[in-house]
Amino acid sequence: MNTDFKNSIEKIIANQHADEGELLFQLKHLLQQTELRNAEKHHSRSLSALVSENIKQIRGNKQEGDAVKSGFTEFDNLYGGFSPGELVVIGARPSMGKTQLLVNLALNISASAPVLYFTF
Repeated sequence: MNTDFKNSIEKIIANQHADEGELLFQLKHLLQQTELRNAEKHHSRSLSALVSENIKQIRGNKQEGDAVKSGFTEFDNLYGGFSPGELVVIGARPSMGKTQLLVNLALNISASAPVLYFTF
């Protein structure tokens, strides 16, 4: 067990002025902080590592039947459509037509594949 973690637990428990609810709250908070720190250390990966692992898919090494057509012929010719499970983020300045574009894409694609549309 980490010495700092053990000392923190002992310090919380040694506080004689706190009631049981306060002690439990402090212990839970300490556990949550420790879990978050450990998760960040073990699960964080750089963008370059993710790109290098998926470079073939990113470069368009897709099989012909996998692409979902957008309904916009020129877009499909340039980008090959969308891959199943692909996450697409569209960003631009306000009032540039992002919502209208995505609503039209969602309507076109929903005829042949399920679509999940988020907007903020």
